[in-house]
Amino acid sequence: MPDLNLYILSCLIFWPIIGAILVALLPGRVAREAAFVVALLNFIFSLHLVQYWNYTASGYQFEASTPWIPKFGINYHLGVDGLSVLLILLTTFLAPLVILASWNSVQKHVKTFFICLLLLEAALCGVFTALDLILFYVFYEAVLVPIYLLIGIWGGPGRIYASIKYFLANFLGSVLMWLAMFYIYFHQQGAQRSFDYTAFVESAKSLDGSAVSLWLFAAFAIAFAIKSALFPLHTPAPDAYGEAPTAGSVFLSAVLAKIGTYGFLRFVLPSFPEVSTYAAPTMVMLGLIAVIYGAMIAVMQKDFKRTIAYSSISHIGLIVAGIFGALLAGESAGINFSQVALSGASLQMFNHGISTAALFILLGILHERRGTTAISHFGGLAKPMPRFAVLFWIALFSSIGLPGLNGFIGEYLLLQGLMSAQLLYAALGATGVILGAVYMLKLSRNLLFGEITEEANRALPDVNRRETFVVALLLLVALWVGVRPQSFLNFINPDTAKITQSATQSSVELAQR
Repeated sequence: MPDLNLYILSCLIFWPIIGAILVALLPGRVAREAAFVVALLNFIFSLHLVQYWNYTASGYQFEASTPWIPKFGINYHLGVDGLSVLLILLTTFLAPLVILASWNSVQKHVKTFFICLLLLEAALCGVFTALDLILFYVFYEAVLVPIYLLIGIWGGPGRIYASIKYFLANFLGSVLMWLAMFYIYFHQQGAQRSFDYTAFVESAKSLDGSAVSLWLFAAFAIAFAIKSALFPLHTPAPDAYGEAPTAGSVFLSAVLAKIGTYGFLRFVLPSFPEVSTYAAPTMVMLGLIAVIYGAMIAVMQKDFKRTIAYSSISHIGLIVAGIFGALLAGESAGINFSQVALSGASLQMFNHGISTAALFILLGILHERRGTTAISHFGGLAKPMPRFAVLFWIALFSSIGLPGLNGFIGEYLLLQGLMSAQLLYAALGATGVILGAVYMLKLSRNLLFGEITEEANRALPDVNRRETFVVALLLLVALWVGVRPQSFLNFINPDTAKITQSATQSSVELAQR
């Protein structure tokens, strides 16, 4: 039923937009409640995807298309597959929780704040459902507007610099991608030119291996590397993550950074399989440098939000290394380690979103209570805030990959895939994992243990019921993934198998040249 499918996916995009309009029209005193109801309903709508998901099929489900600007081959084309469905669920799940977490922390322009959150949710759902390159680009750019406002209006002391730097860097990457898109578009035959995803990928593949394909690959790769904060294009991210309000930090690290890694899987690997294979060793090393660099900088941080910011850079680096390491991995004992690496990368995108959201929300609670993010102003918080300490420890273990929690299975699959590609890759990736335990345990020690050195910390109120509820839901999902990972991998595996088959074929063709 195409019309019904179109309605289902469109609802995830346009319901938050309608909700933002309603919030704008309602009195300011009910803005929080209205925004929460809108976001909660959108999450309920997204569960329809889970209920009617076909776990045995690869390719797009709930797919529907209608002409938008047919003269230029532009369609309103939506669809989801295993690569995007978990990211949509992550987005719609986080939105109501972030609103609850921000319930009392926003004191100025309250209506505008929640309008920005709803518009950001709508744009993110559009990014992960668009199957037309122009439609994707519209949502890709639209994401920048609400996040720019969230950082610039409600951020910390350096918010103006951070918001402008983040916006300009991502906009520059978008322009490069835009130019590459139009080159591929005009490469098609005049009457058959289209921005539809399938036609566009086939057109890009016809250029793959030519001299220009390396430049096209670079344009897309730079855009997605900036978005995912991949070394050495990561510099806007720590400022943005550190200065953003809690809601902005959560969405930046948990979802917006995944647009970049999603872009590598959705557009780069399918469109440029030969160039991707050729560039894979370089991309893997850049990812592994990000793993170690991000972890080492996190160890030295004196600001707890920036610690998690550099932690995110490290985790995203491992995901990128896994994506491109899959192109170099082999098969042994009937196990295709290319698919193992891609499935691990896809699952870890979701896992990292859950764990980093919990950490940023918990640290946002401290910031809200004390008005500072300097680690030196804390210590001994386990005594006045025991519930906070328990929640923080579980979130910490989730982040560093303790067995039984979500981070473990994703990192295990990624490192297994990298091991198949080259022992050095797995060793460097594991080094980042070890350093991750170092900086997180150091942060925990400095915040929770030792003597209470400042009198203001003795009377800090523990997390309340609302805050406990928000973080507990995130940690329950972390536990669910850790105990039952296959229920999440079932979404991913058919589509990673499809990508693996195409990548393997391209690797063989490249080796024969």
